[in-house]
Amino acid sequence: MRPYLGQRQIYDFNQQWKFIAQDEPGFKDVDVNDGEWETIHLPAPNRLLPHKDFPVETYQFCSWYRKHFTLPESAAGQRIVLMCDGAMAVAEVFVNGQHLGMHAGGYTSFSLDITDAVRVGKDNVIAIRLDSTRRTDVPPEGGIVDYMLFGGMYRNVYIAVHHPVYLEDVFLTTQAVTDEGARLRAQVEVANLTANPWTGTVSIRLNHRNGAAIDKAAFDLGSALGSDIPFDKSAALEKGAPIETSTPIETSAPFESTYEVDLTAGGVSTAEWEFFVPGANLWDVDDPQLYQVTARLVSDSGEVFDDAAFRFGVRTATPHADGLLLNGRVVKLRGLNRHQSFPYVGGAAPKRLQRRDAYVLKHELGLNYVRTSHYPQDQSFLDACDELGVLVFTELPGWQHIGDEAWQNQALDDLTSLITRDRNHPSIFMWGVRINESRDDHDFYIATNELAKSLDPMRPTGGVRNFRTSEFLEDVFTLNDFSMDLMPTVHTPQLITEYMGHMYPTAPFDPEPRLVEHALNHARIVNSLYGRDDLMGASGWCAFDYNTHSQFGPGDMVCYHGVMDMFRQPKFAAWFYASQQPAEERIVLNAASYFTFASAPHDVMLRELIDITAMEQELASAKYRMPVYVFSNCDEIEVHLNGHSLGRLLPDRDTFPNLPHPPFVFSVHGYQVCGGVDITGYKDGQQVAQTRLQTPQGGTRLKLRADDVELVADGSDMTQVIVELVDQNGTRSPYGNRAVTFICDGPGELVGENPVAMEGGRMGIFVRAGMVPGTIRVIASAFGVESAETVIRTTLDTSPRL
Repeated sequence: MRPYLGQRQIYDFNQQWKFIAQDEPGFKDVDVNDGEWETIHLPAPNRLLPHKDFPVETYQFCSWYRKHFTLPESAAGQRIVLMCDGAMAVAEVFVNGQHLGMHAGGYTSFSLDITDAVRVGKDNVIAIRLDSTRRTDVPPEGGIVDYMLFGGMYRNVYIAVHHPVYLEDVFLTTQAVTDEGARLRAQVEVANLTANPWTGTVSIRLNHRNGAAIDKAAFDLGSALGSDIPFDKSAALEKGAPIETSTPIETSAPFESTYEVDLTAGGVSTAEWEFFVPGANLWDVDDPQLYQVTARLVSDSGEVFDDAAFRFGVRTATPHADGLLLNGRVVKLRGLNRHQSFPYVGGAAPKRLQRRDAYVLKHELGLNYVRTSHYPQDQSFLDACDELGVLVFTELPGWQHIGDEAWQNQALDDLTSLITRDRNHPSIFMWGVRINESRDDHDFYIATNELAKSLDPMRPTGGVRNFRTSEFLEDVFTLNDFSMDLMPTVHTPQLITEYMGHMYPTAPFDPEPRLVEHALNHARIVNSLYGRDDLMGASGWCAFDYNTHSQFGPGDMVCYHGVMDMFRQPKFAAWFYASQQPAEERIVLNAASYFTFASAPHDVMLRELIDITAMEQELASAKYRMPVYVFSNCDEIEVHLNGHSLGRLLPDRDTFPNLPHPPFVFSVHGYQVCGGVDITGYKDGQQVAQTRLQTPQGGTRLKLRADDVELVADGSDMTQVIVELVDQNGTRSPYGNRAVTFICDGPGELVGENPVAMEGGRMGIFVRAGMVPGTIRVIASAFGVESAETVIRTTLDTSPRL
């Protein structure tokens, strides 16, 4: 995740931590006997959880983490920094018994200079006290929150070793794009912790990483590529002078621009300059071109003191009345909201799962935009959004509540951390500077807007509210609209940030008519969106079901608001979103039905009928026909019911005139809803897809599917395995609830409930790699049906670690 070059060493610091779910002040001491503590590898929750039905107190406690490590002799005389990407919610850090600092806020990263507390070449111990209780002084807490925060050191931890003259921060922005190229602005902070002045240059080098968009088939969920440099932020005032800008070059050749820097002893300088990149390749949602940027600090004598790398996309993004003006073309934003939580582990999902979510949003759901509700999310997720071309609206932590002055100051710190961490991501097009759905607070929101503009003057601000009369202080009026038929705009530009959600919660095991209506509700709203030229776009609530507090949901601690369940398995609504992507990206052909007798409108039989003739007339009427919706991006489909053709059908543009790809619909008599339906999709007159809708015949066997067949043996990497109950035709039993038992054999372990009851004929569990390469065999069994197994390989971890 953290790139390093010749002069900057980044060590993976995730392995072999000692953990105890107790709180004793003495646990900070060097000589504590932690041999009996649990050994864990980060990221990790402070407690594994059921996927539902658990009280929040389960994870709301204080705990301690300890790790012994030895720095190599090469670290002598270098600056040594501990970097933590996220620990929920307040962390106190001790190194060799010394208290070095505290960080409040579980959604933001922090770094601590531990140079003076460590001993190079000798055993060191770091101890972290983590308070995961409900801290009402730390956003988003203070009021009711409609999501769980969970607990633990749930993101990655690193150790950085570099020269005491170093790059502290690099910030690139695209100032303008023309047919000839792009004008960029660099802001580089350089620090000198030595007792001597230093002079030299800082350079920015751009290497074009890819000549085309990353192919979805080649997208590596476990890739370590990319991420921002792990810099510490400090004040910076001095300026140097630009030296040169490269002569015009081929777009595939590297580009370099340099700037002179003069540093006083113990001083910090900010180098700011602009340069032109001829023929720049632009980042776009359809073609996410990325540059590998190398920042290098070189003394006057030619010695490289520090270098670091990150990825950058050249692009402009400006709010427009009917979309986002991306590189001069209007892009209608079609997206969903994403919570970062996963079953069993809460927020403690490793890089692979984070990256997979971005893949699901882009390629399985066909979206071009995501809102990271309601807090900063993992860097790995944002990296994948950069790679795949998913636009991101991200925001500071919060939910409805605004606290006192100290709370607001903490929120401003959170906003600072969010922007300075993530502002090099091309996918991020707007900063959220309001607490989600909070009341108006003029002074506070003037401060958040001004802060955002001072840290990043190029990106617009937005602030999510749920009332139309809210004071408009941002660049974009961002509004949650639960009207089920998008209301007239209040301001321009305007972006709808939530719709649906709690208006029609739908569990994956709900009856088919509700699942169908859930999908159609989403289709109706998106159809309304595409008929509007006064909205930038909209993001529905939400992508995935998530755990929440008892005040929300049906009482099992789950909000069933997602178009997918919490295991990222599709409901019918997910198929609707998938069908709206261009057929050139992926052909989609899915029938939103289980094709069972119970799905037909038999309620018409419950009314009082005068005689058999009246009943026969009722059964023969159109009322007793069941519509079957097919979500597809094909031009036309042909339907065969039990071998008999119902003819070719066109999309229902009468009902959904504005959608890129309206659903198809055909109807079947209530007493014919049984057997098989074969559906063939056509594009430009050519057959491009087929699917079969088969009435379930009763489960006979289990089916296992791993999201990944290869993991890295680092103790942290893991993938999801889905088990389904299917019949002899391979059709899932949509209401199967068998208890499934898993067995894991080999260098890995299961993460989750075991045994566990299926929901809607399926269930998920995670498999985590151990520290030794090998082969993991996973077996699933259930009473009365054939068992299933799958194999996952683990490969050697070659990343440098302490």
